[in-house]
Amino acid sequence: MIRILGNILAATRMILICIFMALYLIILGIPILSYCRIKGDPSLGLYFTRILDRLIIFFGGIHVVSEGLEKTRGLKSCVYVGNHRSHADSAVAFYYLPGNTRFLIKAEAFKIPLVGFALRTMGMIPVNRGNREEAVKSVDQAVPEIQAGRSIIFFPEGTRSRTNELLPFKKGAFVLAIKAQVPLVPFTVIGAHEIVRPGSLILHGGTVKLIVHDPIDTTGYTMDQRDELMKKAREVISGSLR
Repeated sequence: MIRILGNILAATRMILICIFMALYLIILGIPILSYCRIKGDPSLGLYFTRILDRLIIFFGGIHVVSEGLEKTRGLKSCVYVGNHRSHADSAVAFYYLPGNTRFLIKAEAFKIPLVGFALRTMGMIPVNRGNREEAVKSVDQAVPEIQAGRSIIFFPEGTRSRTNELLPFKKGAFVLAIKAQVPLVPFTVIGAHEIVRPGSLILHGGTVKLIVHDPIDTTGYTMDQRDELMKKAREVISGSLR
């Protein structure tokens, strides 16, 4: 009985958040994003998106415990790489990770009405993971973004893992960090799979832990060392999941 009531509460919470997000987008989002598009500056849109993420975290009953955020202090820009097990990962990472951050997001999301407009306006970068040539172009597109002082967030598994084991990493994030010669910052999200469980859209409350690990200096790294860099980051993230 308690479990049934918990599921009803979680489903109700998710429905209310979806309604809230829709109203937020229509009432505030579209005017703000239109203003950003006209001005050619996404700052206001990014600011309100972080507020939206914070409200989702709060109303979703998600308690976030962060560790190591101070390790990025002094970094002008970086490439963040972390594990991906739930839709909650993205909201937590975008709100809590320091810096002027952007995501590389699968190209399909840019085809969704309004969502695509919002993503483009905020400077998110589409990536076609099924086409290697297009994926390389996306990485190249991100290099000047980093050089302009922005940081890019990657989930190098490419999709959500259904177990506690990391999926194989794709190389784009590590290629980008080497091309831009900026630090690679691994991070681990623990507990997000209990917030939005695999195969479900129901939002459960709970605790999520975000661990930011020591930055890896890529100065002097070459493309021949991308696998070495990937292995190093993977070992750090995997070690926190045990």
